[in-house]
Amino acid sequence: MAEKKRGEALTIALVVVAIIVVVGGIFLYLKYSGGSDDSVVRIFPSIKISPGAEFKVEYHVNLNSSQGYYLFEDAVPKEIQVIDCQTDVNNKIKNVVIQGATSRVYICTLKAPTNSGKYSFKGEYVLSNMKSPSKIKGESSIVVS
Repeated sequence: MAEKKRGEALTIALVVVAIIVVVGGIFLYLKYSGGSDDSVVRIFPSIKISPGAEFKVEYHVNLNSSQGYYLFEDAVPKEIQVIDCQTDVNNKIKNVVIQGATSRVYICTLKAPTNSGKYSFKGEYVLSNMKSPSKIKGESSIVVS
């Protein structure tokens, strides 16, 4: 009888652990993929940056439906230097795919200013099935200190 109760308790414990793992996986997917919708998500591996240090920003282009093209443009604060990424003269990170769009991740290297403070990015994206631009999802600012 005691072994049967122990077996039932073990089964319940395993089910609870499985539920926690599944819920945790769903949470991480939604946080880092931007959800199940087609989107562009900005991720800073670290939002606290040392003055003058190089850091990365990732742009996750998530396409879960058929898309012909996409483009995104992200305004980088003028105090931040873009080291490695496609930009224009106005310090905007840009990427355009005009045919055969697929999900992918763009990783850009930036250099923090020497002045401490909070620096915010502002960007938009457009997909072929959209009538108007949407704001880039995810994190929008870093703190230099």
